[in-house]
Amino acid sequence: MAKDDSWYEIVEGQDLEQGDLIENCPVYVPEYSVNVVEDPESDRTYQINANQYTYDIVVMSQSCDLGHGKIEYVVACPYWSLEELSDKYSQFRSKKEYEKIRRGDTRNLHMLNNCILDGMSSGIKIIDFRTTFTVPYLFLIQFAESQGKRLRLLSPYREQMSHAFGNFFSRVGLPRDIPPFR
Repeated sequence: MAKDDSWYEIVEGQDLEQGDLIENCPVYVPEYSVNVVEDPESDRTYQINANQYTYDIVVMSQSCDLGHGKIEYVVACPYWSLEELSDKYSQFRSKKEYEKIRRGDTRNLHMLNNCILDGMSSGIKIIDFRTTFTVPYLFLIQFAESQGKRLRLLSPYREQMSHAFGNFFSRVGLPRDIPPFR
């Protein structure tokens, strides 16, 4: 149940929606070197190695796609607490930098408010839109269920996150911008 001043609700089970926060999710990232293995029954087979990482993730795929089984892979981004972010990136250790993230001036990072729900309280979270990956849908619904209770971002905060994600990916880098007015 959500409180009136919360950004989140507590959910459990296999139901996935955009804005679900899933902790300690294993993610496999392929290595960039590809080994060619000769296979006598075909022309070539490629063996790709992968590394396993564990991330706290937020589901970015649209709820309408998740709810109707329209996708095989769920788009997700990692999130960190403010403390973890400042440990990971030294440039994010000041209130000035936190304020830039909060205002949306650091486009690849998005700030989520702290959670005040009983039994699930946590601090401010920072989503990294640059680190985007997919997780198999069937795996993720089982993994989410195994976690028991988890947080789900409520509307309109979920739509704000989605909008920021879309703006990050749809930005255009101009070779020459209009000079500032002075």
